[in-house]
Amino acid sequence: MNTYIADSWARGLLELRPESWVDGVLLDGGAATGVEYTDPAGERHTVHADTVVVAGGALNTPQILKRSGLDAPAIGKNLGIHPVRLVYGLFDEPQDAHMTYPVSSHCMAYQHDEDGGYVIEASTIQDPISFATTLRDEDGPMWGPRLTDAVSKFRHWIGLLAMVNDENNAQVVVDENGMERFELDFNEREQQRIEDSFAFSRRVLEAAGATKVCWTGLSSTHVQGSCRMGDDPERSAVDRTGKVHGVDGLYVGDGSLVPRTLSVNPSLTIMALATRLADHLAEQ
Repeated sequence: MNTYIADSWARGLLELRPESWVDGVLLDGGAATGVEYTDPAGERHTVHADTVVVAGGALNTPQILKRSGLDAPAIGKNLGIHPVRLVYGLFDEPQDAHMTYPVSSHCMAYQHDEDGGYVIEASTIQDPISFATTLRDEDGPMWGPRLTDAVSKFRHWIGLLAMVNDENNAQVVVDENGMERFELDFNEREQQRIEDSFAFSRRVLEAAGATKVCWTGLSSTHVQGSCRMGDDPERSAVDRTGKVHGVDGLYVGDGSLVPRTLSVNPSLTIMALATRLADHLAEQ
């Protein structure tokens, strides 16, 4: 928002139409000609354009393309979710992890698939409400006196974030009624990485002196790859410039371009891809 949008908007180079719903991209003769959208008042509008860039993120971009009538096999496939869980250790002395910068250290020794396929980040802990609503141990999700006791020691907990490389086996589906759903089925390799990252995190905390270990369920940190780039239209949704295969003037410019889930936060990669696409459009 600050790196791209605010500066362009302040200089009068960008018109924003916030709180509007993109209904679809207008297509004519194999080319994009504009966008239809619904404004906050519920009125529909049409914007005509020679070039359209869809940048709704890895969950929404494939939905926009599908609702626009595109049915290429790779659109919505190969979604990566970067599965993650927080593993907490309870210590006798206060840790005050909530006062520490969330990701102040990393363990990258197991980053590559052949080395384990996960990254550990520390120190991090959720706010007290999120901490309380996601906490579990060997006996399952905490509630009642066990939960009250754990949360009362909030300052004494410290957390590790165990982030796993997945293999983009999820997908974005738009059904016949236009409703979306997200499907996911971890394979054995992904399951093993999830288990190994948890076991390693637990060993680290216990070695550091934790008297008890708790953890959260799985969540997603960075969605990527649902319109990945590549040369083969059967295996990718866009070409190496970000242009949708078979459609002139239609581009994708967000994290859905990533061919395979990155083992790190993809924010800088997404910004680099956006700049790369902008340079390409300027050349055109």
